[in-house]
This record gives sequence, C-alpha cells and structure tokens, in this order.
Amino acid sequence: MGYRVVSISYRRIPETTLWHQIDDVMSALRFIRANAETLGLNLDRCYLTGDSAGALLSLFALSTNGSEKLQQTFGIKGTGIRFRAAGLISIMLDTQHLDLHSLSNMVTNKADKGKAYEKYLLGPVSLLKETELPPLYLVTSKEDVIRKDTMKLKSHLTSEYRYKYFSKNKGRKLLHVFSVAYPMYPESKEVFQEMDSFFKEH
Repeated sequence: MGYRVVSISYRRIPETTLWHQIDDVMSALRFIRANAETLGLNLDRCYLTGDSAGALLSLFALSTNGSEKLQQTFGIKGTGIRFRAAGLISIMLDTQHLDLHSLSNMVTNKADKGKAYEKYLLGPVSLLKETELPPLYLVTSKEDVIRKDTMKLKSHLTSEYRYKYFSKNKGRKLLHVFSVAYPMYPESKEVFQEMDSFFKEH
C-alpha cells in the first residue's frame, strides 16, 4: 500500500511488567525519530498500529507521547513524533481481567505500588482524561473474546474515531485479531483497506 513499516518489539510479561513494556515502545519510537533519515522515513506522515496487547501499548504510547503530564508521571520521555492517526485492532484494555495467564498478577509489581502511574496501568481508560489522542480506527468482531474492551474504549473516546464491528460469519470464524492472524480473509482485506483510507484522510 506504499507504507514504509517499522515493526517494534518489547520485552514480554512475565519477564517484565507493563511499565517496562511502555518504556520499551517509547524507546523504540525515540530511536526511530533519531534515525528517521537513515531509515528513509517521512516523519510528516506517521501512523501507529497495534493489535491486542500491542494495541494497548499503542494507546499508552499515543497518550504518553501527547501529554507532558503523563511523561512526568511515568518518568518516560516523549518521542518527538506526531502521529496523524492510529489503528487499534482488538485492543486488550482491561489489564485486571483474570484469564488463563493471570495477567492481573503480572501487570504491576512491588516497584509500581504507590507510584503516580500505577492507576493508569491498572485502569488504562483513565489515560483518556489526560491527553488528546489522534484519530483512531478501531476494529473488533462478534467472535473476538475481548470485544467488550474495544467497545469500552469507544464509549470513552471524545476524539475522532471510526469503529468497525464484524458480525458472526457463517463461513469463517472472525476470532480475536483475525485480520492479523488471517490476512487472506476478505474481511481482513476490508479492515486494511479501510484503515488505509482512514489514514490517508489524515
């Protein structure tokens, strides 16, 4: 589609905690900013995407990047990048949800207790009160096991967004992050075509 893509990685839970993952992503974005010319990147037209936990980290990055208050609260420097829009696929917003991986026991540790940023780690939707987000393209589906997280984010947004919801499909199961896991699906192609159009509008 004509984009130059940089894929960001980060340390995983339980090797580390959510604060360190946010710091990893922000560090990577600062590296991209500092090396944009070498990498052949156009920083005038930057977009951020992520799915599931990556969508959550994208939300933290966008929020922290756009708020000096949050940068001071987290003790993490901004990136110097202005994102024109972002695409969040099947976001994992509820960090207290008890699942097979017992995520709520690994999101924070003793070092986070009592810190000013702890409330944001335990309730990421509270980030929205502290920052102005770029336009968001949101995607989920009936068969997405955590679809309510995307719906919750949508209900709290005051900035511009576009919401894409897929009903149950008789021929294919549109499961959690299906558009990333099965890019050959017609519905997945629809997601990325719409996201492309949304980005180009901004």
